Amino acid sequence: MGTTRAGLLIALCASVYAYADDGRETPLPQAAEAEGEAIGRPAPWLDEVRAQRQASEARREATRKAMDTHRRWIDPWGAAQREAREKEIDQRRQATRERIEQEREQLRARRPPIAPFPEIPPPPVPPWGEPQESFGTEPPGWDNRWYYQGY
Repeated sequence: MGTTRAGLLIALCASVYAYADDGRETPLPQAAEAEGEAIGRPAPWLDEVRAQRQASEARREATRKAMDTHRRWIDPWGAAQREAREKEIDQRRQATRERIEQEREQLRARRPPIAPFPEIPPPPVPPWGEPQESFGTEPPGWDNRWYYQGY
């Protein structure tokens, strides 16, 4: 029984791999850069994908409207009940949103007002000149040898 399961698992994995590897090469992002496409400019296929998605959404919306019209024509009483339920749900959601906003306002009114942060003065200029941009540099005349010898 154990070898049957193992054999089934191996066959399943092999079939998934064979299905996934159908011989077509998947374009990689580096390939688009190699073709000279500027970084930051959308790829040309992106407009096609966007148009396909918008067309699909338009078809889905048209189908939904047609089904709603058909449903109303077949069962006007049931459609009216459904619309009433949807309206009631929308009213409950709106009431919940208003209650949450009122509670937020009450909480904001209970806390003390937050004072703005005091303006932080710029750091003082060191006596040896302008502030250093990188760490690890010493001011002129600094002898680093005595500092690291245990003093």
